[in-house]
Amino acid sequence: MTIGIRLAAASTAALALVVSLGTASAESVRVQAAGVGIATCSDVVAKMETNAQAVANQLAGWSYGYMTRRNIERALAGQSQANLTPENFDANQMVGLIVGFCKEQPNTRIYEVVDALYEILLEKGSLVS
Repeated sequence: MTIGIRLAAASTAALALVVSLGTASAESVRVQAAGVGIATCSDVVAKMETNAQAVANQLAGWSYGYMTRRNIERALAGQSQANLTPENFDANQMVGLIVGFCKEQPNTRIYEVVDALYEILLEKGSLVS
């Protein structure tokens, strides 16, 4: 379990760095979006307390769908793709990481968190160091 805690702590710090860099430009652009991706972290954390499994399923489905679309765009552009299923990092761990980050950054939107997660997977190939 110690490895999981180290993983979450290191990954949360990396997510915070990437999200804070991307937020300034995202705030000035209006985007049509739907689903759990547009929710704030505080909303997701609150809903996890009353309906954890449903929210976890929404987070996993939306996150994998978003990252898959990013991979499709990169593949069509002849660019490398992120490994969305790295060893020792499953959907439950991904949701746990997102929710853990959200507890620390309640004003961040889920799409920002997942976009940062994608960038980490793209750059490092994994969240396990």
